Amino acid sequence: MGNERARQFLPFAALRGYLELIRNQEKIWEERPILSEEQQEQIAAALQQLKPGMSVALAVYQEGTIQNREGRIKKVDFSRRTLTLEDQLFSFSNLIELEIQESLFFEE
Repeated sequence: MGNERARQFLPFAALRGYLELIRNQEKIWEERPILSEEQQEQIAAALQQLKPGMSVALAVYQEGTIQNREGRIKKVDFSRRTLTLEDQLFSFSNLIELEIQESLFFEE
């Protein structure tokens, strides 16, 4: 009887392999890159040119990784220092690269 009682306290894995799956998917965090003064100036100059509807490509540091995004500008908010790309909001401080691809606006 003592042996049966001890068995009830043994670890039980209801979902076989679940713990291993979780461990395999642990995120590898990248360090935030330090931008040169030239890179910062390039981003600042591109931000000044942005208007809703423009198509851009950007690299952004988010959640410990550098992510590349492309899309159309929905809003640029200089007071909050944010950029809305379709339905994603990015802080200016997280931008690593910003490239204007083309514009829907044509100057006459």
